[in-house]
Amino acid sequence: MLVNKDSLNWTFNKSADIATILLDITSKIFSFIKTISTEIIAQNRIPLREREVTIIGFPMGLGFEKHFSPISKISKPSSGLLELHRFDNNKLADFFLLDDPSIKGFSGAPVLELPTQLVYGKESVHIYTIELMGLVHGSMSEENGGGFAAITPSKYIIETIKNSPKYSGTSKLYHSNGQLWSERIYKNGLLLSVLSNYDKNGNSVDKGTLIDGNGTVNLYDEEGKLYIIDTYKDGVLIDSKEIK
Repeated sequence: MLVNKDSLNWTFNKSADIATILLDITSKIFSFIKTISTEIIAQNRIPLREREVTIIGFPMGLGFEKHFSPISKISKPSSGLLELHRFDNNKLADFFLLDDPSIKGFSGAPVLELPTQLVYGKESVHIYTIELMGLVHGSMSEENGGGFAAITPSKYIIETIKNSPKYSGTSKLYHSNGQLWSERIYKNGLLLSVLSNYDKNGNSVDKGTLIDGNGTVNLYDEEGKLYIIDTYKDGVLIDSKEIK
């Protein structure tokens, strides 16, 4: 029997254009990658239509040669959830649409809600969190140049991760300047403890009370200010409190 030694153990979603694979990010070949916490994945919602989203990727092969410089694009949601045929295999799946069809080259790129200020009448609301709302599936264009971008919503990301092999070991998170942010211990995908927390200047900051998967984890912004306290039970995030 011929065995493909280069085959990888991917986990594919049954409906959506999503796949995951468990990697050892402590390997030297991944030394240039900064990890992104799954805690930023939006839970059971799609973007607000009045709020812009940012797509980040490498269209036309730009941004990853001599200088690592991802390309960003801003768009607005144009729909709620819609059941559409996938562009790759014609199977039905849920999507939401963006108003800009010129997403070619961004296939698979993350669609993010970034910190912003929203105005409702005479009141304004400051939002400090970053949330991953979905991944770019493709574009739907008309002859006149109009059309939409089809986005695979984050619910499929969560679903695929739940059905994937779970990580056990120590995970390291980094600030944008490369400074170590946090070291965390996981077992079968569950967060058990936080070994350390640092600000972007390398100063130790309070990591919270988490012990054996139970307690709190403190999150800080780039200026070192506490802005979220996450609460875990048996290694699972059960509450996230924003500090104003």
